[in-house]
Amino acid sequence: MESQKAGLIIENGVKLLVFGAKHFSKYAIVYSEDSVYPPSFNSGGNKVSSGSKISILHHQAYIAGYPDCTFRPDNYMTRAEAVVVLSRLLLGYNLNYVYNTPFTDVSNNSWYNQNIGFMYNKELISGYADGTFKPNNNMSRAEFAVLIARFSEMPVLSNYSNVFVDTNAHWAETYINALSENGFVQGYGDDTFRPEEYITRAEAVTIINAVTEREPSIERINSNMHKYIVDINDIDGHWSYYEIIEALVSHPSSDFHSLNF
Repeated sequence: MESQKAGLIIENGVKLLVFGAKHFSKYAIVYSEDSVYPPSFNSGGNKVSSGSKISILHHQAYIAGYPDCTFRPDNYMTRAEAVVVLSRLLLGYNLNYVYNTPFTDVSNNSWYNQNIGFMYNKELISGYADGTFKPNNNMSRAEFAVLIARFSEMPVLSNYSNVFVDTNAHWAETYINALSENGFVQGYGDDTFRPEEYITRAEAVTIINAVTEREPSIERINSNMHKYIVDINDIDGHWSYYEIIEALVSHPSSDFHSLNF
């Protein structure tokens, strides 16, 4: 078999395999980068692109259900769960590396220890003044907003408009406004954000999908779900069904999204 010259180039931040062929043959090229990088933002703090760091051809599941075949979309997400989910979406996490954590209530044998250590070393999380992280506490919507802003490396500017009636002078106001400015959060019908309420699992995956440009296509999912077995019995009819499917099921991007590249 005659070998063909090939090379990897980067065009607009996207990795492309380019090669020449002297005859017609069938080629199968698979590229998967399961982790993501943050989106790109301009000097005004507005998102301009994904930075081409998001996996284009394949989306890896980043959250799981429970052993009883439930997802529990309206359950609150704990601080540990939020950190674990987001750490799965970042490049650089190494299962064979020991990440140190300074928190007195995060034991070395806890299921979330390495993820918390990884996120701490990336300076994306901090604990409390008493040296704890309180991993099993529910995460507030304000705390999640701050975590997502840091995760996405989003500029947090003081000149963003405050569109919510209950976040003025709140400690996380600028973070919430930055997310709102970029269309990542919308709040509630009464113009509140409810920053001190806890974030649910459904709300969390919806925001994560938006930030990582993984908003699902209802039409594409309906057309392709027959390919997948999803043994979860409590999400049918839920407002976030398609967002959960996107987060829960590993899939070629073309199955769940309308691709334009």
